[in-house]
Amino acid sequence: MRLGPHAWDLRRRIIGEDARFCGRAEIVASDHGWVYQETGSLKLRGGQPFAAGRQYRLEERPEGVRISFDDHRLFQMVRWADPRAVHICPPDRYEGVYDVTRWPSWRAQCTVTGPRKSYRIVSIYTPTAS
Repeated sequence: MRLGPHAWDLRRRIIGEDARFCGRAEIVASDHGWVYQETGSLKLRGGQPFAAGRQYRLEERPEGVRISFDDHRLFQMVRWADPRAVHICPPDRYEGVYDVTRWPSWRAQCTVTGPRKSYRIVSIYTPTAS
């Protein structure tokens, strides 16, 4: 699997918070390598949908992909040999599992735990039609 320009329809469920995200995700070139960005609509339990999005810097490495915040702090290192990754944001823990076995379709699941958090995020990425 190689990074490069890609675009997906993105569907996300936040189980335990009764929330859904629907939108688009893409990997685009930037002056420092690659950027993952997503935009769409987030609907929280009982609320009205609102615009939401996020982005990360991606650095392709032989063993996998380093995912960083805009300020270069590490978010997660995803290794191809073991696509599980952890991010500690005290006092919370984010445990991710990335399934890229059907690339360019793929799936990400993240379990979030902490003193005030307990939910699971399931994201399904389907290539956009040309």
